[in-house]
Amino acid sequence: MRILTNSLASSEANVVHAGYAKRRHDLLRAGVRLYELKPTAGREAHGEKSGIGSSSSSALHAKTFAVDRSRIFVGSFNFDLRSALLNTELGLVIDSPALARRLAELFDTTVATAAYEVRLKPDDGSLEWIERTASGETRHDTEPGAGGSGASPSRSCHASDRLDALVRLSPRTLRPPCTGTRCRPTSRQP
Repeated sequence: MRILTNSLASSEANVVHAGYAKRRHDLLRAGVRLYELKPTAGREAHGEKSGIGSSSSSALHAKTFAVDRSRIFVGSFNFDLRSALLNTELGLVIDSPALARRLAELFDTTVATAAYEVRLKPDDGSLEWIERTASGETRHDTEPGAGGSGASPSRSCHASDRLDALVRLSPRTLRPPCTGTRCRPTSRQP
């Protein structure tokens, strides 16, 4: 399984990124290959729009995935209770092997240079970000775009410090405000 998501530098919502960031180690240990979109992805690809990211920035919003190279899902639905019960977001499942194949091809040909690959370092299990460009490969010890040089652990109040603070917040703190019974999960009877 391969996943492309926003990097902290390309994300429009640090809170959303914080929710994902604390799960990176578990995803990588489970065998998932993680890619985080570079903030420059929309401007790269020979100076043309690469087809990755929104029109205003290099940030992803749509959830798009292929299943068994036969179907794709495209939508903005977040697969959480807020999206299911409060928001008006949706998604489509499209039974199209041709579209599923094209999505896989796009991933194969574009993502390697449009995103950082996140990996676990073999020596200590910490994270590293691999950046591939036409001139070669660069490995980052800290999250690109989060402040710091990648080699120096000291940094002032940068985006990564805000991310660290957000990751420590409890899920209750991050829960959206709710009134009435609309956002409480309901038990469904078969």
